Amino acid sequence: MQQLHRVVQRTLPIPIKHRINLLLQRAGLERFVDSVIKKRRIVVVYQVGKVGSTSVTHSLHQADFSVYQVHEISPARLQQMQDLVAEGYPATDYVARKVDEGRWVYNQLQRGRRDLLFLSLVRDPVAIAVSSFFNNPEITLESDRWLEEYSVDELIDQFFAHDYATSTWFTSWFDRELKPGLGIDVYAHPFDPVRGYTRIQQDNADLMIIKLEADDALKERAIAELTGLAQFRLARQHVRAETEAGHVYRAFKDRLRLPDDILDIHYQTRWATHFYTEDEIAAFRAFWRGDNR
Repeated sequence: MQQLHRVVQRTLPIPIKHRINLLLQRAGLERFVDSVIKKRRIVVVYQVGKVGSTSVTHSLHQADFSVYQVHEISPARLQQMQDLVAEGYPATDYVARKVDEGRWVYNQLQRGRRDLLFLSLVRDPVAIAVSSFFNNPEITLESDRWLEEYSVDELIDQFFAHDYATSTWFTSWFDRELKPGLGIDVYAHPFDPVRGYTRIQQDNADLMIIKLEADDALKERAIAELTGLAQFRLARQHVRAETEAGHVYRAFKDRLRLPDDILDIHYQTRWATHFYTEDEIAAFRAFWRGDNR
């Protein structure tokens, strides 16, 4: 198998390589083994990127669930991503895999499958923007320089220059993606910011929304309710903090200061006002303004 993989990498055109790589890695066989032979239940972690779901995903795997992490399942967005793959977009293997997984999830829903469990985490919108900026720096910064070679001030300049500071791409995700993907208007359903989670069951979709900032005991209770487990435990995972880039990330957050007009863009959205209390929003604003730093 490894020899065949090397032949694929060296001899075939890029679009063909991506498709064959997908088939070699797992294609439908992995899903068949998980859901039919091993009879694992499937949890789809379906959310905007960079909300901090690593620990949740890892813990679901440990609890013997088959876990799919997707950001898009709506046909229009999947087609846009497929076009990027055809154009040789950076990180093409990853994007192609996510297109394949997202399309599979959507097709299962269209066929009336009712046993898929959906989980979405929400997070402070500015924290999402900052984390996303650091996710693929070679693409964001359009440079071959290592992230650690930039000064913090240079990175802050790039954060503004690439519109991460003002983008509403992340906070519009529920309307842009989940609503056409699952047919659920999240904002039409009540959410208690103090409780920190809600479950929405509509048609053949079963969706749990949880605030990342909620304590672990609350997250465990919500996921246990969704999955039907008597008990669920989160295993803590620390990824970014253990790398050199993690030190840059922390220094960036410590140095970043956002004015009120930019904070208004994020904290006057339905995302912020639906999922967070006024006190929580005030605390977020104070942090990113630099009041307490």
